[in-house]
Amino acid sequence: CLFTSLEQAQQMTDEWVAEYNGHRPHQALGYQTPTDYAA
Repeated sequence: CLFTSLEQAQQMTDEWVAEYNGHRPHQALGYQTPTDYAA
């Protein structure tokens, strides 16, 4: 199993979402991060 608990799964999911939405450049946004694009 990938996770040992539901809490661990939630924590890892939250971290992935934060990375994807805040730190990863998106082609559709001109290779800016969503955070930079929204600013």
